[in-house]
Amino acid sequence: MVAYLFLLAVFILIAYSILIFVYTYYFDIGKKYSPKHIDNIKVTVLIAARNEANNIATCVQAILNQSYNQLHTQIIVINDQSTDDTAQIVNQFAPQVQLINIAANTVGGKKNAIATGVAAATGELIVCTDADCTMPNTWLSTIVSFYKEKNAAFIAAPVRLVPNFENEKSNAAVQIFQTIDFVTLQAITAASVNVKLHNMSNGANMAFSKAAFTAVDGFKNIDHIATGDDMLLMQKIADQFPNQVFYLKTKLAQVSSLTVNTWKQFLQQRIRWSSKASAYTDKKLFYALLLVYVTNVVSFVLLISLLFTTTYWAWVLIFFIVKSLVEFRLFAKAANYFNQSHLKKWFWIFIPVHILYIIIAGGFGKMGKVTWKDRKQ
Repeated sequence: MVAYLFLLAVFILIAYSILIFVYTYYFDIGKKYSPKHIDNIKVTVLIAARNEANNIATCVQAILNQSYNQLHTQIIVINDQSTDDTAQIVNQFAPQVQLINIAANTVGGKKNAIATGVAAATGELIVCTDADCTMPNTWLSTIVSFYKEKNAAFIAAPVRLVPNFENEKSNAAVQIFQTIDFVTLQAITAASVNVKLHNMSNGANMAFSKAAFTAVDGFKNIDHIATGDDMLLMQKIADQFPNQVFYLKTKLAQVSSLTVNTWKQFLQQRIRWSSKASAYTDKKLFYALLLVYVTNVVSFVLLISLLFTTTYWAWVLIFFIVKSLVEFRLFAKAANYFNQSHLKKWFWIFIPVHILYIIIAGGFGKMGKVTWKDRKQ
């Protein structure tokens, strides 16, 4: 029985290694974009914010500091039923920033907030970010240039996580681990989108044409899903505009976002992300995620098998060495690109944690509800 398990593990490891090699290759050869000077397109920046009093002012100021023509920039903050001073802080930036409040007795959630913002948008290009993000002053001009040059319907753009060590409630270990995991996710996103392998994006930094959003009826038919304001929308647009979906690889359009502070917050976030997996119509993405999940389940089972027999301990060791080296190569290239190469030394320490996290997040993604920003999802 154990012999059959190891035979299965070999085949899974081969398939998994091929997938990670593909991601690594296409991330590494992906061309960095150099923007042109374009400032005649009306752009609407949307920030869906809930209880972001500690971050919203910094985010809004970074957008106001953009080099892109302010006369062609509309900034809308959608206050998603905040119970703190988010709305009052945003009002201090009026009239440059428009505030829309989602009424307390209506449906909340990020999809509804974004849809509300799109309805009020006057720009032909909608650019979305999160309230805890900051960005260089080249952010908007670079996205606009790329949008115009590619005639893009949807743009996924880079996000860099920044550990929030200054928060007194923060756990250094979870912030380091989260950053390592996110660097790898960004590499996979960049690799997969531009070669049309499958669709991935992050709501902290994405853009789409208002025309494309309207053409696919926005979040219709996916609005009942707690998350997916980014990838599920991207999928809908990609289904209708398959040759107009891109990843923008350049630090000029990169946003920086804060890590969460505790293991509980991290797992809640990742469980939310994984909960939308069954809604993917992009089967290539579904099967890629399934392969990743199965590989980590097999890794865990192999470790448990050593409690009953040590006959195959050498094969288990080889399995983990190969798996880890393949993963590290992808992570290392991405860490270098995002100027986070100092994290390489921590990669090896968190290998067992990564296996458990994948199993837990993937398994619980289909079970029950989690709390996010003081609200049940």
